[in-house]
Amino acid sequence: MALSHQDPKYRIDTEVGQLFFNSGDDERIVGDIDLAIAYSADSENPFLLKHGPADKVIAYADKVKVADPDVRCITIPWEVLIHPIVGPQVIAEVNSCLAISGRVGHLVERLMTITESVEIELFPRFGNQSVAASPSP
Repeated sequence: MALSHQDPKYRIDTEVGQLFFNSGDDERIVGDIDLAIAYSADSENPFLLKHGPADKVIAYADKVKVADPDVRCITIPWEVLIHPIVGPQVIAEVNSCLAISGRVGHLVERLMTITESVEIELFPRFGNQSVAASPSP
């Protein structure tokens, strides 16, 4: 029997309208919530710290920032995750950051490129160290 490796990933289940997270054989309902990613933005070696529900990730990032001033936190609102055009692309980019070490260092730029095609703007969410994607009015 061959073992296979599956990278952790998020997905939207359109039938139930929920965000799911799959890690190996475990799949959990994350819910219809904003998703956040905390990472160290060290220019030489950016790395993922935590991802998941925005409230928990933001609280974690705030604690870690005391020791690591390079910590950034990106919040992606639910409305962006379920957007029919950019939602799948945004989720694919988040999943790539989970699978590829160091990719998270350019997540902001990639999200801006994805969202500019449908007039979704990026703006600061808390402080000057994080951004969030949100549909423009």
